[in-house]
Amino acid sequence: MNYNKFKKKNKGHYVYAYYNEQGQPYYIGKGKNRRYKGVHRVEVPPKDRIKILHDNLTDKQACVIETKLIEKYGRKDIRTGILENRQDKSFPFSPEANRLISKKAKERWADPKSNQRKVSLKVAIKNKKLWQDKKYREHQSRVHKEWARNNRDKYVLEMKRRWQDPEFRAKVLAKRKKIYDDPQWKLRTSIKRKLKWQDPKYRSRVTTARWGS
Repeated sequence: MNYNKFKKKNKGHYVYAYYNEQGQPYYIGKGKNRRYKGVHRVEVPPKDRIKILHDNLTDKQACVIETKLIEKYGRKDIRTGILENRQDKSFPFSPEANRLISKKAKERWADPKSNQRKVSLKVAIKNKKLWQDKKYREHQSRVHKEWARNNRDKYVLEMKRRWQDPEFRAKVLAKRKKIYDDPQWKLRTSIKRKLKWQDPKYRSRVTTARWGS
């Protein structure tokens, strides 16, 4: 599969499948952009065993198709079929289900031996390695600057609208206070800033931005 060609023609969500060496699907998913190549709970196969089944979809359309395909092939964990999927559909979750998912995710993150932490570490290492590539850095910089130019006004208006909500404002401020009051966070931040300030280029860039000299 040529991802660049797929990316050019695809403007929305899509549904994809992972196939084993015998040509049998073992996972159905939906996503956007590079999701089909990203970190999964199941093993991601080589490109020649990943197939985009439907593309140019809305999120809701992708959810409907994904659900139908999972129902068609069935799930291994509940002995109805051949897929490694752990849920029949990706929408909509009830408030109770969302709270349960949130609770389980927090428990995984709190566990030092959790696979969630290992996966995140692998992603971080991979991203750091990518960032060493000058062309990659320049490309990312162009993409983010272009996004900022095109979406800055929309983002500012949306944040102003949210900030008018007392509940949202209180939630954000409470989270910030919790972070800022953490002695470990203060220590880590202090060490990082001192190390950065020792770099003449960084120091010059900051002082120029603040005071113009």
